[in-house]
Amino acid sequence: MELYFVKSLSPAKPPEGGGDGPWWKYRIECGIQGTAPVVGIRSGTREEVEGQVRKMLASINKRTMGYQSTQLRVAH
Repeated sequence: MELYFVKSLSPAKPPEGGGDGPWWKYRIECGIQGTAPVVGIRSGTREEVEGQVRKMLASINKRTMGYQSTQLRVAH
């Protein structure tokens, strides 16, 4: 089960001093209402950025699920 998912990945303008692009804006959202999204930009090809965002997403979901399972054990 994944709580967080990629909502969008779209071309973005480079940040000031960010150098040559291409740049991509990503938005990661959570399936739980009221949870703030993770929004950022990265440079590289679309495939490179997709790979970086996938790794980030896997890490966020792994940590979130670990936290939830710990909380559930403590509650019982």
